[in-house]
Amino acid sequence: MAVIKKPFSQDGSIDEYVLSNANGTRLHVTNWGARVTRFITKDKNGVPRDIVPGFSTYESWQESLKTDDP
Repeated sequence: MAVIKKPFSQDGSIDEYVLSNANGTRLHVTNWGARVTRFITKDKNGVPRDIVPGFSTYESWQESLKTDDP
């Protein structure tokens, strides 16, 4: 198993860790509340798929909180 650390937020305050194995499964998790941002696993046909819905960056999540609703 391999573990890679990379920045997740533009200001560098949040990191993402990518855990991967020899089968091609990858788990992406942040140090901000242990949020799972991606989980890549093979489907029944052997095609890698991300099975976690959501936002790819911290900033895109923040942007989603902005609304025109009163």
